[in-house]
Amino acid sequence: PWCVLFGGGLGFLLYRRHLQRVRTSAPFKQLEVQVEAQNAELVKVYQQLATLYEIGHTITASLNFDEVLNRISRSAAELLGSDAGAILLLDEDGQTLRIKGAHGLGRKTEQGTRDLVGENIAGRVAQTGTPLVVNDLPNDSRFRNPAAEQEGLLACISVPLRIGDNIIGTLDVHSKTTRQAFNESHLQLLEMLATQAVIAIENARLYERLEQINSDLERRVEERTEALMLANDQLAVEIDERQRTETLLAQERNLLRTLLNHLPDSIYIKNTQSQFLMANPATANIIGVKDASALIGKNDFDIHSPEAAQIFYQDEQQILQTGAPMLHKEEQVLNRNSGKMEWILTSKIPFR
Repeated sequence: PWCVLFGGGLGFLLYRRHLQRVRTSAPFKQLEVQVEAQNAELVKVYQQLATLYEIGHTITASLNFDEVLNRISRSAAELLGSDAGAILLLDEDGQTLRIKGAHGLGRKTEQGTRDLVGENIAGRVAQTGTPLVVNDLPNDSRFRNPAAEQEGLLACISVPLRIGDNIIGTLDVHSKTTRQAFNESHLQLLEMLATQAVIAIENARLYERLEQINSDLERRVEERTEALMLANDQLAVEIDERQRTETLLAQERNLLRTLLNHLPDSIYIKNTQSQFLMANPATANIIGVKDASALIGKNDFDIHSPEAAQIFYQDEQQILQTGAPMLHKEEQVLNRNSGKMEWILTSKIPFR
């Protein structure tokens, strides 16, 4: 119904249309089909986005590198409703791609696949950074892959895995049952998944490196601890051995000192300047001092006459220079206790 105002008077204009005829008309039917198709497409996109969200949550839930790669491969195949998926990563040389994670492929294919950059599908994607969709693998002369033929792969879609400007590998999905299996929407979905996959891969790689660093650190700590324990044990043995040796040396020194102190013969040791380092009581008695310690640091010039001291000094220097001992030399010395000259038999040897 319409209400129309004319000047100062009020009138009514009633307009009616039969809606049933509009709904059954060809244009309306066509529009209805389009709306339903668009609605179905929106539902499909929504489901795909929800699936992507779930996949992103799933692949980032683990930090185990191999598990993350296998999850990504399986998720990619499931997202595109296909048979198989694979992640190929570049080796350290940057020229070779190898399968590091796979779903739906035979073990022989997983272990044997090795693509050079620029060769086969993944190799070209890694070289150019441009995704590839190959929907008829058996008849595409550009790609001859024995492993693909053995697996019976009919179609393939491959997208690059990027970190910044660097390509680290490719994410591939394969179909074993259908040619013409992939289209533009599949490509867009796989590229979105690849963006999430790179984050998960880098997180897992970082965690793996941290784990390796921690493992190496623990190993070094264990090795250092073991070495320290062995060193401590060895040190304890050496200390015990040293204590026993010192005890034996002390006993020997005590025995030697006892013998020297009680021998009636004069025994002394001098350094290279002919200064006394040690003397026994018999030496002190001949020289005429009460205690042998009074001789330490002195030489014959401090004790004997210059003539006698010079003879003693020359003999000792000759022994030091030649290294040959002087044995059984008869010498006349003054015994300061008796005041008499006495003949003594002297032997002097180099002390090394």
